[in-house]
Amino acid sequence: MRKVASLLLLPLFLLIGCAVKPPMMTLYEALLTKGLEGRILKGRVYVEGDFSKLFDIPSSGAYGEFYLSQAYFLVRINPPFGDEVLFEWDEKRGPRVILPSKAKVYYPKEERLQLKELPYYFLGLKETSREFYLNSFKGEYAFDRQKLEGRVNSLLFSFTWRIKELEETSSLPPPIDTTGFKRKKINLPF
Repeated sequence: MRKVASLLLLPLFLLIGCAVKPPMMTLYEALLTKGLEGRILKGRVYVEGDFSKLFDIPSSGAYGEFYLSQAYFLVRINPPFGDEVLFEWDEKRGPRVILPSKAKVYYPKEERLQLKELPYYFLGLKETSREFYLNSFKGEYAFDRQKLEGRVNSLLFSFTWRIKELEETSSLPPPIDTTGFKRKKINLPF
């Protein structure tokens, strides 16, 4: 009997636990009208990626945390059965992917990518849908402001993120120390 009761209550707990919280929506609505200027945000995010066509990596999802401001963006992803991955973008230094467990830093060449507004697109503050072209590469971006869910799709990969928590904070995290890490520049296939 207990098992039946717990199975019946499980969808209710999942619905309540996974729902977008009202205070978070109030902050998000303020961001839509006032923007990111002078604000530092942190939150939790669930990301899913399917890079099977690009890197022969199957679909997977993981939770992570993020920090962002108008000129800085950090996502720290902790896969359940993998190694921590950090994506950091700074307006002055550009993007880098950090693998702390392997002591490696990758610098994607971004001449054609317009990452200056990355924090705005991550939060869906700039626009809710857009097609973009880089040479022969075509991609589609979309953000659902009700669900706080974003998506980038292309022929090579698909990437989805859902913002689970969002709050204002007083400072960014300390700089990531990559002293002694191997560094490598990578060319993107588009």
